[in-house]
Amino acid sequence: MSRAFALITNLKQFPELFLVKISRCRMTTRRQLQFYEPNVPYCPGLVNSILEAVLKRKALCRPYSKIIKEAILALIKEEEGTIITEGEAVQFVIESIIEFEVFRLLLADERDTRGKSKCRKKIRDTALAMRKKRMSDEHHLPCSFVDDLLRTKNELLYAVLNCKC
Repeated sequence: MSRAFALITNLKQFPELFLVKISRCRMTTRRQLQFYEPNVPYCPGLVNSILEAVLKRKALCRPYSKIIKEAILALIKEEEGTIITEGEAVQFVIESIIEFEVFRLLLADERDTRGKSKCRKKIRDTALAMRKKRMSDEHHLPCSFVDDLLRTKNELLYAVLNCKC
């Protein structure tokens, strides 16, 4: 049995998305998940590297675990008719994390002014452009999700520090 993951959604016992790794070592099988069946989307194999990183690198991924799970759930619901690659899945998750970080960094007070939203858009666009350039320049190098996340966080910090808003 290869490694597989499932997300349990929309239950009173689990108000957030609950990530389940299906494996013999953890003594979790698909049969046990049938109890939650209408609310269990099984994750495709292309997101296994992302979810494995969430479980192994808890210190790095803990602030983003909810964002990652929601992005993967959106991918699962969106993917039903389309075919996506692992790179596109990683890109979607990283963009979701960038959106979250930019929103979190500029949320000093509750008021959302026009200036803040302009600054937020400028920072996000700068960080995404830097990531896109890095990915095109280094397309021949292998890059894991964790490495991509760390480098994207550094690029985002650079974009925030150099933003003239």
